[in-house]
This record gives sequence, C-alpha cells and structure tokens, in this order.
Amino acid sequence: MYVPVTKPFGLRVRGIMVFGQPDLGDSMAAGDRAELIGRTPAYLNLVRLYGGGGFFGFEFFLHAKMSFFLEVGGNSGTVGTSGAGATIEAGVQMYPF
Repeated sequence: MYVPVTKPFGLRVRGIMVFGQPDLGDSMAAGDRAELIGRTPAYLNLVRLYGGGGFFGFEFFLHAKMSFFLEVGGNSGTVGTSGAGATIEAGVQMYPF
C-alpha cells in the first residue's frame, strides 16, 4: 500500500514471501517492510521510476490499476551471516483505489 506524503514522496508498506532460500533448504519466509520512497510520474502512462533507502525500481504499467515491477537493492545482513549482498525482486503491483 502506498500512502502519499508529498507529491513525489510517500510511505509504502508491503508484505514479502520468499520461497526456497538456498541456505535454509526448501523453506518459506514471510515478513513485511515499511519504506519512505520517492517516485516519478508515470511517463507516457507506461513506466515509472522509484527509489528509497538502498534500492531503486521500475514499474511497467499494463493497466491504470496494475503494473509489473523490477527492483534492485542491497542487503546488509548481520555480522556472521551470509545474508549480505544484492537483491533483485520482481512481481505484480495492484492499485485497488
């Protein structure tokens, strides 16, 4: 869910599910995150660029209320784990309102 704060900035809250993490075997992990992001208008009603703390992404619109997204970012992990490195996410974003 995206909540506008000012015209180019807003707060995004979303859930995440990850399947089959290599270091955990065939498991599933779920969580959520809240982000302060900045984004551009949708250029030609087809593509939007956005970014926040440690990531940037692209949204490709198929319909006014649905888009595919591709996001690239970083993950710091914690000391003594192998969780640090780049992350790539892709999926479908729905805009119900």
